[in-house]
Amino acid sequence: MRILGVLLVLAVLIGGAWTAFWFYAAGETGRSLEAWMAQEAAQGRRWVCPNRAVTGYPLAMDVACDLPSFAGPMLGEQAVGSLAGLTMRASLASPSHATLTLAPPFVYRTAGGQTDFSVTWSRMSVDLDGLTTQLNAGAASGTDIVVQGRFGALGAQATRAAKADVTLAASSGTADPAVDFTIAVGGAGVPVLDDVLGGVQPAELTLTGRVTHADLEDAPSPAALIERWRQRGGAITFASAQLARGPSRVDASGPLHLDDAHRIEGKLDASFTGAGPILRRYGINPNLAAAGSILNSLFGKHDAGSKPAGPDAISLPIVFRNGRLGVGPVVTPVALSPLY
Repeated sequence: MRILGVLLVLAVLIGGAWTAFWFYAAGETGRSLEAWMAQEAAQGRRWVCPNRAVTGYPLAMDVACDLPSFAGPMLGEQAVGSLAGLTMRASLASPSHATLTLAPPFVYRTAGGQTDFSVTWSRMSVDLDGLTTQLNAGAASGTDIVVQGRFGALGAQATRAAKADVTLAASSGTADPAVDFTIAVGGAGVPVLDDVLGGVQPAELTLTGRVTHADLEDAPSPAALIERWRQRGGAITFASAQLARGPSRVDASGPLHLDDAHRIEGKLDASFTGAGPILRRYGINPNLAAAGSILNSLFGKHDAGSKPAGPDAISLPIVFRNGRLGVGPVVTPVALSPLY
């Protein structure tokens, strides 16, 4: 009985200490959030977290908001935005890692109305790593995503995806700040892609690679941010880029950047499988292209990433140069407009 009594006293003491610690951590979380909101307010951005509640006792910390919103300057433009709801969960055992669960829709609108769009989804979560030190990695995952509205100079757009997963992580061992990325989108319906490739089949897209000079500082506008990146020699290098759509598939790799006219420039080593209709759409004879691909594989020099993906694949470079899109030796009618 004496031992049981001692154990009971220890349980009460430990439980009381843990409860006190949890409430202290909850208070610190609230104070940290208030401090961050105050810093943002000093920059003219007002964030609101209505009906904030802190729960999750005893092993986690959940901070929930109903209809969180912001108003103020975003990339040089006055804007407002909101979510239907947000919950951030952090484990007391690993406070630097947090998972955000987002409730749709997200709406965003600039003061002049040039950009005015909404995003809906069935499920959306965001993982952040490095909250207590320096944010160094993040991942987002969602299903049944629909984006529609007006996007500045791009005008009205509407896209959808059955699922999407994005992972970003700070690169190690690089002279300048760089970010490694992996993007996987399934069941995507993109009108711009339909215009380029023809047809309306859903697409499967997988991208992996690195963005150099990724120290994204504040800028007066999105265009200024991208221009700063361009002037510093920023580039996107695709270790692998795969696009599958119906019976057609394209595998590519290589670097891209922006030219002085703010257009995409670069060369991707690529192979096309079942892409005869797409090649014919731009005046490329698949039979001649296949012959050229065979000769190139026999006598030319190419990297491993440019090897055909299958027995019927055609290896041809995709070239972005002087405002035009080229496939192999053919310059297609596709014009590359400045991005900003």
